[in-house]
Amino acid sequence: MRRRSIPPGTLLLPCALAVATLVVTGRAGADDLVTNGHFDQDTVGWGTNSVDVAVEWDVLDVDASPTSGSAEVTSTDSRLNTAVGITQCLTLPVEEDFDFAGSIYVPSAQAETATVGYTLDWYAGTTCSGGRIFLEGVGNTTLTDTWEDFADRFRPPEGSRSVVVLGRIAFASKNQPDGAFTAHFDAISFVPEPGATLCFATLFMALAGCVAATRPQRVARPAQARQAPVAKRSLWICSAGTPRASRSPCRASRKGRGPHR
Repeated sequence: MRRRSIPPGTLLLPCALAVATLVVTGRAGADDLVTNGHFDQDTVGWGTNSVDVAVEWDVLDVDASPTSGSAEVTSTDSRLNTAVGITQCLTLPVEEDFDFAGSIYVPSAQAETATVGYTLDWYAGTTCSGGRIFLEGVGNTTLTDTWEDFADRFRPPEGSRSVVVLGRIAFASKNQPDGAFTAHFDAISFVPEPGATLCFATLFMALAGCVAATRPQRVARPAQARQAPVAKRSLWICSAGTPRASRSPCRASRKGRGPHR
């Protein structure tokens, strides 16, 4: 057996690229907990927290996609500073960080005024029940005729097992008791962020494999046929003085002595 040397760096670069792909793919491949957050064809999966809220699918899309749309939410709630809108309950798989994102579009020329944003409502039960633990908002906007994006990372409060995502409208003032306000919601996502310990452990193991792959490998040499030993032959000098390389009646020559007769 002998070792076949591999030029330094031959496998290290491709292996490093594979590790980077693994890490990126691992993050990109994390499951979004939100159902139908991009409203490609309808608003299935979403409900409301008030009978005074109407939800319809609309062709207006945050990416201007002709094959997708958004949720058009209209509130006629009579209360001021009360958040109502579309909701979805998400069961949390584990207690880890989550990346939330969502976009909002507010049409202009509306008779009423309101603030629009998102709210995360954390619960102790797995079905958004068992008592509220904490309520926090994710941005507010009063901008009109433009999409505004919101994104943030959250660590659930201790003991949280579910969360209600609310795309909310809260009236700041109402000129008429039955006045309406409309906003569009799109690109809503809630994605678990892998724990740092798991990421570093996976990366370390992958890099260790890369280093091991670049070490010289032991390669078996093909078997070679053994050569028969060459018989040693003595040089004989005959009486006629002619050297011969084979046995003969002549006697072997001895150093310092002439041929025997």
